[in-house]
Amino acid sequence: MRVLKHTRASHVARICEMAWSLEKQISRGTWILVGIGVLGLAVGILSYVHPADPAHPMSFDFLSKAIQMPPWLVVIGALSVSGATGLIVRRKIYQTLPMAPLLTNSAFVTENDSLKKQSADLHSQNVQLRSEVERLRKQPIKRTELLYGTTPPPAISPELAGIMDRMLYEEICSFESPDNYAVHILKHDEAATRGVMAKFTNDSLKVIPGYTITFRSARSYDSRLADYRDGKTFTAYTFSSQEVIHAGESGTPQWIIRKIDKMPHLYIGTDNDHPAIWPRNDQSILQKWLLSVHTVALTEVGPNSRQALAPIPLELIIVWDPAKNEFSIEQS
Repeated sequence: MRVLKHTRASHVARICEMAWSLEKQISRGTWILVGIGVLGLAVGILSYVHPADPAHPMSFDFLSKAIQMPPWLVVIGALSVSGATGLIVRRKIYQTLPMAPLLTNSAFVTENDSLKKQSADLHSQNVQLRSEVERLRKQPIKRTELLYGTTPPPAISPELAGIMDRMLYEEICSFESPDNYAVHILKHDEAATRGVMAKFTNDSLKVIPGYTITFRSARSYDSRLADYRDGKTFTAYTFSSQEVIHAGESGTPQWIIRKIDKMPHLYIGTDNDHPAIWPRNDQSILQKWLLSVHTVALTEVGPNSRQALAPIPLELIIVWDPAKNEFSIEQS
């Protein structure tokens, strides 16, 4: 295919070269005609300035004499001259242009049709790929499941999965329960969504079949009065997970507070129904929030029976810089 493309390119170059050569020949003929005209004009002016010698006049009467010729001979002569000229020109072009014999070559036509079919197939594949990319862009949940999944893909080694987790999360602090499980507070710095997350770790000998996270309050800080507001604009809710965390394993990180790209407010929890709305009259550079979060892990006490372990209450002071979209946690 590359050889064919190269050959076609050389043919185009030869065509351009012939066109340029033909243009040069036409230009030369034009200049010859112009020269003859100028010469005739000079002779006329010269004869006017210096009249001819009457004793030796110059005569061009032979140019004005009529020639007797039958009409059919004129027609045949004109057709013969035209046919001969066309034949010579076509033969010259056919011999000079290497692409001419290819124009009637069935192999070339077949190859050209094959190239057109391949081009159509590539265009169809390109359209399908673009459609798939748009579909994946509209499914951020599946992308986060791939990043936060407890079991890495088979092609990723545990060491590489650990490196990816450390790149995505920065552990800030942790809180332990007397029932041998802990909640780790992580800072997540992905470009599209940044915020603070909580991850359960099972340090016991039994499986944790699920857990709950209750967001009790979200109170904004009034820097003028040096205290937190009542937080009546936030509605408490509970997030329940049926994720199974085996002994010695960690669960999927869950959002505590986050900033979604192109959204004006912060959001509490894992859904988009609980915004943390900063007061409009507060023009503080930083937003400080006091979050009251209640976390409880479950344990199995029978085939179909579960029991809550000792809860871990959290009082988190979250500071968000809107200009830089950066989160930090202060010690309460």
